[in-house]
Amino acid sequence: MTKSFVNETAPRAPVVLAAMDKFRGTASARQLSEVVARAALVQECNSDVQPMSDGGEGFRDAFEGDVLTVQVPGPLGEPVQSTITLCQAASGLAAVVEVAEVVGRHLLDSPTRSEALAASSAGVGHLILASAGYGARSVLIGCGGSATSDGGLGCYRS
Repeated sequence: MTKSFVNETAPRAPVVLAAMDKFRGTASARQLSEVVARAALVQECNSDVQPMSDGGEGFRDAFEGDVLTVQVPGPLGEPVQSTITLCQAASGLAAVVEVAEVVGRHLLDSPTRSEALAASSAGVGHLILASAGYGARSVLIGCGGSATSDGGLGCYRS
């Protein structure tokens, strides 16, 4: 769902689509898109905001909905807090999850060779199951930023 910024004095002004991706470590996609939209208003344009993502960190930020926190296994099995965004879709309730949040590279600062090989995507499977438990009929998964190299086997086995 896009958010619109409308120039009240010129409702038929040109429309700018503010669709930014995050600037890692600086600003989220939503924050950047809203800044561009406000700048468009100053230039007497209307704007629509639709944050974007390449599927990695910040993927969930491109969606609006109810955010739920769940505890799932991290890349080495340790418990981590991750989130699910539940939003309405044409097919019913949809869940949005981000692989980078649950088994992301940031969770393994300097992995040893054995840790890199042992890292599992099982936590992603747990997020999918939790999403179904909350009533989601579909799950959108942002797959970037993973610290795992199991090809999704851990997720499948969950």
